[in-house]
Amino acid sequence: MNKVIKSQPGFSESELNYLQKKYQFKFPKELYNHFLTYKGGTFEKCFFLIEDSVQIFSSFPSRIDEFEEIIDLLVVEERLLPKGLYPFGDDFGGYIFCFSVREEDAGKIYLWQSDLN
Repeated sequence: MNKVIKSQPGFSESELNYLQKKYQFKFPKELYNHFLTYKGGTFEKCFFLIEDSVQIFSSFPSRIDEFEEIIDLLVVEERLLPKGLYPFGDDFGGYIFCFSVREEDAGKIYLWQSDLN
């Protein structure tokens, strides 16, 4: 099992439900449970192979206002992410880890590489 390190105790259900209501999405069950347990932090083993490329997961948001800033910028204001993708973490190169709320792929995780999209 890959441990989460450098984290704080998780968000409350009311904090997570606030985000879901404000932005009209639902966290995938596994991610919701993750955020109930952890605030911020990163993975002990943070290297991931994605389509022949090694990505390094940097961090999860550690505050609700961090979540809001990221969602407001990438989803609401700039509309940089494809519709139905919501950010939840990043890598050291500025790429964004997202989860899908689209019907056809709900719960899937994507790495949004801004220089390729």
